Amino acid sequence: MRVLIIDDDPLIRAGCRKVLERRGFTCTDAQDGARALECVRRASFDAALLDLKMPGLSGMETLKKLRDESPNTAVIIISGYASIDSAVETVKAGAFDYLPKPFTPEVLASRVRRAVRAVREALEASLIQRELERKKLGNTEIAPSVSIRRVGRVARLIHGSAEKAPLPGVPTGADDSPGSIVQLEADAIRNALRHFRGNKTRAAESLGINRKTLREKMQKYGIAEIKTR
Repeated sequence: MRVLIIDDDPLIRAGCRKVLERRGFTCTDAQDGARALECVRRASFDAALLDLKMPGLSGMETLKKLRDESPNTAVIIISGYASIDSAVETVKAGAFDYLPKPFTPEVLASRVRRAVRAVREALEASLIQRELERKKLGNTEIAPSVSIRRVGRVARLIHGSAEKAPLPGVPTGADDSPGSIVQLEADAIRNALRHFRGNKTRAAESLGINRKTLREKMQKYGIAEIKTR
């Protein structure tokens, strides 16, 4: 489970990292919005902790760009200037959760786990829906998908009983455990491209991302172009 911690305060970054890594998370730090965007372009993250008050690119601007660049990352806003208005505004902009500072280690870990679980469950549901749509359409040109099997493995992973196995086509160093955000995302992209016979515009729309992001993720995961006849 990979978490990106975005805060201009090094003590906050170090504290969050210490709490989460002790509980099995893999963490990456970013001291501002620009560096955070560089991180999500290089790797996939299950969740991100994002401070609202930062120099340079603001927390709100960073949130919007993160939603465009990495829509499957659950963003949790952390703020020392908490208010109902700012909480509502960030949720409307796509934040998964809002956590006022200061917070306890237990609350932080619990919120991050909940965010990761919600993202994975949403991806599972999306994969199931696409599987059902393919069966409904009866498209025999598409090879049997692994998505239903993957969903079962994700469920077992969440309950701590899945076996680890490598995933072809995932960059070295990425979290390639069964049901990881990387694995689910790579499968969803492959399935969407097959379903739309290589049409990247329609595939991107079905995945809820833009065409540029789709191309970048195809390159990152080593997903080949599908040739149309």
